[in-house]
Amino acid sequence: METVRQTHKESKTKSCGPSASNDNRRSYPLSGKSLFPENATARIFKPSRSVTTSATAQTNEWRLVFDRCSAPFIEPFLGYTGSGETLVQVELKFPTLESAIRYAERQGLDYLLQRQTDASADRAAYRKWSEREGGRQGHDLPERQVA
Repeated sequence: METVRQTHKESKTKSCGPSASNDNRRSYPLSGKSLFPENATARIFKPSRSVTTSATAQTNEWRLVFDRCSAPFIEPFLGYTGSGETLVQVELKFPTLESAIRYAERQGLDYLLQRQTDASADRAAYRKWSEREGGRQGHDLPERQVA
């Protein structure tokens, strides 16, 4: 998985052209600074499909989530896990990568971009290995001897 960390602060350039469905048109918050804490780091990624199904629903959109800044704690009386961070609960969905990056830059957020590796390249590497091994499958391998 390729990971790219980028830090962007307020820029004076405005993007032209159509905006995505969940992009607001305001370039800066009303107060002139970001509504998010200064140490907030966003992570932008495209979710992978569920391993229990072959469906690819909800994997065409990009997600923006916030990373934890502090460790969660165990509440002493009830024993549940608590945290003082509410941004961890926020998960924003974007139709394109560009709209997610534009949102993070517009809000003055530091963001971490995670791109998935191409699965077809992994399959091709396995195919080459399988041909090199003579097409052996897992059940054709010799049994492991226990000492």
